[in-house]
Amino acid sequence: MALLIAVAAGAAQAQTVEGDGGKYQLQGCYKVKEGVQCDLTFTADKDGAQRQFNPSQFQAVTPDGKSYVDPNTATAGGAWEFYYGPNVTLYKGVPIKVSLLFRDVSASQLSVLALEGTAIRNVPVRASAAAAPPSPAATTPAQVNLAGNWSATLTNCRQTSPGVVVCTATLKK
Repeated sequence: MALLIAVAAGAAQAQTVEGDGGKYQLQGCYKVKEGVQCDLTFTADKDGAQRQFNPSQFQAVTPDGKSYVDPNTATAGGAWEFYYGPNVTLYKGVPIKVSLLFRDVSASQLSVLALEGTAIRNVPVRASAAAAPPSPAATTPAQVNLAGNWSATLTNCRQTSPGVVVCTATLKK
C-alpha cells in the first residue's frame, strides 16, 4: 500500500496565485546566463485536466518599467519551449514544475511577475540557482516505525515548495 505524505516545516510560505484550473506557487527567480528564470509549481484543482502552458500568459516587469512577455517555458522538467509546451495531464493536489525564462533581463528584482494576469509584486531575483535550496538527489529510503506493528519506508522524497517535502510511503505490517 502506498501513501503520499507531506511534511511541513516552519518556512515562510511561497506566494500563491489562482490560475486557470488550479494554483501557481512561486518557488523563486534567479539569474541565469540567458536572463532570469522563475520556477513555479502548478497544482490542479481536479483530476484528469489537460493543460498546455501558453507563454503569452506570463509577464515580467522590471523596476525601470520594461515589460517582458512570452518567456520560454519548461513544463514538468521537460525541454525549453518557445511556443506552447507539451500537453500534460494534471491531477488534483499534485504539483508540477513550470519554469519561465525571461531572456535578456538583468534586474535584481521584478516589480511584477504576472501569471495569467494576476500580479505577484516585488519578486527578488537571486544571483544564481546555487543560492536556491538544493533539490534533493536520489534519496536513501528512510524507515519510520508506526504503532500497531506497522513500519513505513519513505522513498521518492522531493521538496515541492519551501517547507514541504512529499514522499511515497510503503506501509508493512
